[in-house]
Amino acid sequence: MRSMKGLRGKKGVMVIKVDLEKAYDRLSWSFIRETLIDVGLPNEMIGIIMKCIESASLSVMCNGSATQKFFPSRGIRQGDPSLPYIFVLCLEKLSQFISREVEDGLWKPSTVSRNRLGISHLCFVDDMMLFAEVNTKQMDIILKCLNVFCEVSGQRINVAKTKILFSKNVSTSLANSISRNNGFKVSKDLGKYLGVPLLHQRVTKQTYSYLLESLQKKLAGWKFNNLSLADRITLCKSNFSTMPLYPMQAAMLPKHTYNKIEKICRRFIWGHKKGRDKIHLVNWETLCKSKEEGGLGIRSMETMNRAFIMKLAWGVLQENSLWVKFLKAKI
Repeated sequence: MRSMKGLRGKKGVMVIKVDLEKAYDRLSWSFIRETLIDVGLPNEMIGIIMKCIESASLSVMCNGSATQKFFPSRGIRQGDPSLPYIFVLCLEKLSQFISREVEDGLWKPSTVSRNRLGISHLCFVDDMMLFAEVNTKQMDIILKCLNVFCEVSGQRINVAKTKILFSKNVSTSLANSISRNNGFKVSKDLGKYLGVPLLHQRVTKQTYSYLLESLQKKLAGWKFNNLSLADRITLCKSNFSTMPLYPMQAAMLPKHTYNKIEKICRRFIWGHKKGRDKIHLVNWETLCKSKEEGGLGIRSMETMNRAFIMKLAWGVLQENSLWVKFLKAKI
């Protein structure tokens, strides 16, 4: 994202972060059945899957009592571990529409430097990002693909929450014109994708401040008086010290951030309260040692972050996936 923002060539690039309105609830049952048939699943298996989906019933609580049951005609139940796979298979239809337009030369994907590696779309369940060159014709092709998919699947684009990010070499007038024609908001920050911030500028203390806020909210739900020292240590190891691990797999966190996280964990373990500090009986370095070495096996944030970055570096050397090809093409 950061490299895209710095483009200075003649061809501008846009990234569209698409938001599907109630994605799971609007999925058409007939579309699901057609998708499963196209995949080539046996009829018996398709029948079992559709029976699980179509057997859902709903009732509404009104004045303390449930109304008579009624049966929906679309949507899949969230919480079922198998249904996200069904949704991914259905979303593959949109991916096929986009790939067909790219192969026909109509959709111009974002290319990496002089290398012709192009990226047209990224999808993870209902999180979608679309990449294309900037012009009104390209936007018409993008909208055509989205509209065709929505028509056959029952989905609907949430225009209010869908955002567009333009590279710096796109004029303000062209960006505003494209935004007015489709209703998508022009944004300088697409927020997060898969729970990780999409970085468009230099990392600062504020970039990962949401991690500290999440930890504080977690702490607010626990009462120190009801927890023993062993309970607090267990919660710290299983909950608080693991929350930052996911974003650590994508970037190096600022030193201030993981120092602050460890400080929150230390204060929680030793039972600090507002206006009432307690003595730390054992230093933090000792607690982070393994149990065999006399510690508690609490993870050091800096050590874990460095380990994840080394894993990424190993992936660059050994893997041949899309993200590796993208990085190598930028070198």
